[in-house]
Amino acid sequence: MNTALLLAASMVVGQGDVAASEADIFKEYGRVMVGRWEGDVHFGDDVAAGRAVIRWIANGAALECEGQIGDLKVKWVGGWDAVSKTIRNLGVDSAGTMTETVIAKQGDRWVGTVTNLLADGTKRTNTDTMTISDRGKTHIHEGTSIGPKLSNYRGVWQRVEQEPGPDYAQLKAMQWLIGDWEADWVVPSEGISVPDGYPSGSKVRSFTSYSWMENKNYIGLRFRDEIDGKVVHSGFEMIGVDPQSKKTIHWLFSILGGWGPGEWTVEGKTWTLKWTGTTADGTKYEGVSFMVPVDANTHTCEMKECKKNGKPTPDTPLVTFRRASTKSKGG
Repeated sequence: MNTALLLAASMVVGQGDVAASEADIFKEYGRVMVGRWEGDVHFGDDVAAGRAVIRWIANGAALECEGQIGDLKVKWVGGWDAVSKTIRNLGVDSAGTMTETVIAKQGDRWVGTVTNLLADGTKRTNTDTMTISDRGKTHIHEGTSIGPKLSNYRGVWQRVEQEPGPDYAQLKAMQWLIGDWEADWVVPSEGISVPDGYPSGSKVRSFTSYSWMENKNYIGLRFRDEIDGKVVHSGFEMIGVDPQSKKTIHWLFSILGGWGPGEWTVEGKTWTLKWTGTTADGTKYEGVSFMVPVDANTHTCEMKECKKNGKPTPDTPLVTFRRASTKSKGG
């Protein structure tokens, strides 16, 4: 372990002068990486909680990470490799695996080729693609993992400015929502219980973005629906905890004015939101939304028991949302 870290330190510190453009690449990488992080890592059907602290060392010439995923402790040191003109990280974990990762920026993603030398002498190579969202507060890692057999993995990491607030303990069960989502669906012939602007048969593109707010005491949601490239509805919602009832509650605000409250419950994998809302013109809407996570990249949503000014209206169709980064790649 010490040998690997000393080797890494000597590699990144002993580079001498680095061209400004090359140094800028590593500095950019450092800016997005340095900080305290928490997240969930999905290995196939298994999920492990993770945490990490990444800091500058050697007067800003190198990065150091100390972290843990499940019971596995991890440490790496990284810096700019002037020969290959890439970022190179060397690390080791508590299982005895030594790792070398070569990272290059490709568009808005950081793509790493990872070579793993296991304690039994087995050598394996995998890839890791990091996408940054939520204005730098969220890192999404996707690739293949090592183990008895290779399987896809996905990690969603959130920047932690300080210890989470008191309501995080209750809201962390909704961590799976954090990130950017997209969906394509068609308005059914009988219409739907939403504001005007959704003609029957129209093809709708829905965008949602969930993020932690105010020291993880709330989850914020921005949503937008488009038809033929034109926004037909958008708004902002918040999820929090009622300090008296301890229920998980919801607030809705949209371009229609007014507002609406709601209450969340969960049974099994189904998250249920019973909501009402009154627009600026006095129109009252109500219904029950059902959201079900399918896997780390997919969830479904539908609204039932819908009413407009007390009169029943059609339910919405079952809509499948996929994370924006995976949808854009055809996932």
